[in-house]
Amino acid sequence: MAFDTLSWAMKQQDLHPTTQLVLIKLADCRNKERGQCDPSQKRLAQACNLSVSTINAHLRILEDKGLIRRIRRFDPKTGAARTTQYEFPQAHEDNRSAGRQSPAARGGRSTPLRAAGEAPSSQSDSAPPAGRKQTGKGTGK
Repeated sequence: MAFDTLSWAMKQQDLHPTTQLVLIKLADCRNKERGQCDPSQKRLAQACNLSVSTINAHLRILEDKGLIRRIRRFDPKTGAARTTQYEFPQAHEDNRSAGRQSPAARGGRSTPLRAAGEAPSSQSDSAPPAGRKQTGKGTGK
């Protein structure tokens, strides 16, 4: 857990309580050392006691407000969907203004979104975290 991201999420105002819960649970999944945040939608749904479709609706709200950025990832060899990577651009901006740098500011990069069915690009996708079981399903959930 990255405490600074979790603290930032808890301070967000003008959000529906359920939307804020989703943001807090998402921030709680962020790895402090690597900055990676890629819980499955099923895991988020279970953590929030909500359905996957409700999680998606609140993720859309958070993305529309600019509080999160979703980066859909695909296996470069098979094109199968992987879990979505989540970033917190405003939390990183707040950290930079406090004299800290985000992983992106230290040279990290993000993969652009691809439409469903679009072929993988020639860029290699990041490897899944160790221990993560991959399925051949293309749902990304």
